[in-house]
Amino acid sequence: MRADRLLRILLMLNSHQPVTANQLAERMEVSKRTIYRDIDDLNGAGIPIYAVRGQQGGFLLNRELRERLSFLNHAEIRDLFINRLPGPLIDLGAGKNFETALRKILEGLPVKHRHEADQLYKRVHLDPVHWFQEKESVPWLPAIESAMWENRCIQLTYSFNRRVLQPQIVRPYGLVAKSNIWYMVGATASEMDIHVYRVSQVQYVKVTSERFVCPKAFDLAQYWIKWCLEHEHSQAYSVIVKVPKRHVARVQEKLGNRIQHIDSPFTRNGKMVFNVHFLSEEDALGHLLQLGERVKVIEPDELGEKMVNRAKQILSLY
Repeated sequence: MRADRLLRILLMLNSHQPVTANQLAERMEVSKRTIYRDIDDLNGAGIPIYAVRGQQGGFLLNRELRERLSFLNHAEIRDLFINRLPGPLIDLGAGKNFETALRKILEGLPVKHRHEADQLYKRVHLDPVHWFQEKESVPWLPAIESAMWENRCIQLTYSFNRRVLQPQIVRPYGLVAKSNIWYMVGATASEMDIHVYRVSQVQYVKVTSERFVCPKAFDLAQYWIKWCLEHEHSQAYSVIVKVPKRHVARVQEKLGNRIQHIDSPFTRNGKMVFNVHFLSEEDALGHLLQLGERVKVIEPDELGEKMVNRAKQILSLY
C-alpha cells in the first residue's frame, strides 16, 4: 500500500545521514522514479525533505522533524523490543505483521538506539511455553477470532468430559490465552449466561450471519479473574502435610501458590504444617511423590494410603 510505503520512507529518512534514492528504492522494492514521485508528494503535503548533493548526498528530513519523530527514549526502546509478541498470539496470525511493524520502527530509530534495538532481537528471547506442555491443536481458533471481530454469532459444537454436546448458538465476547492454552468467553441464551470454552475442545464452528452487540459493561479481564478464582476453588482438592524444618524452603519452592495456609510457629518436633490445594487427587499424588521424604500427608487418610501403594508399585519395578 502506498500510505504504508510513505510512512516507511519517513522512518528511513529519520536519521542524521542522507539516504539515497537507490537505497530507498531497494528497501521499498519499487523503482527510483516511484521514489522521486513519493518524495515530491511528501514535500507537497508539507513535510520538509531536502536533497543533499555530492558523493555522500541523498534525501534528509530537517532537524526539527527528525527530533519530533525520535519519540522513544532508551527505556521505551528496550521494553518494546524485549517484550515482543507473546507466543499464543502467533496462533492468531499476528506474528508476521507484528515483526514487520517492529522492523519498520527499527528503521526509523536514531542511529544511537538502532544498534541496541537490533541486538535485543538477537540476544533476548522469550519462550512462553511451559516445559513438557504439549501445544494444543486449535483448528477452529481463526473462525472464532473472525466471528469475534465481526460481532457474529457462531454455531458451536463442543466436547465436555469426552462427550460431544448438542450444537448451540454462542456470541464470542473474547479470547484468552493462559500459558499455551486458548479459551473463548461467550454468551448463549442471554447476556447473563456466559461460559468459558476451551478452544481445543471445540469440534466444529459455523459463523452465522446473525450479529450481536457485546455489552459495554462486560470486562473480559475482570470476568476472567473472577472465573479463575471460582474455578480453582471449585476444583480444589485440599491436603494437609507436615514438613521438616530443613525441607520447608524446598517444599515452598516446589508447591508455590498451591500452599493456601501455613501454621506457625514450628511444632515441637521441628516440623511445619501446610494446607495445600491441588486440582485433584491425582494431581496431589504426582506433586507430593516428587517431594519424597520431604513431606508427610496428614489428611486425607486415603491419600496417604495411595501414596504408599504408588511407592510400592514403583519399587516393584526395581
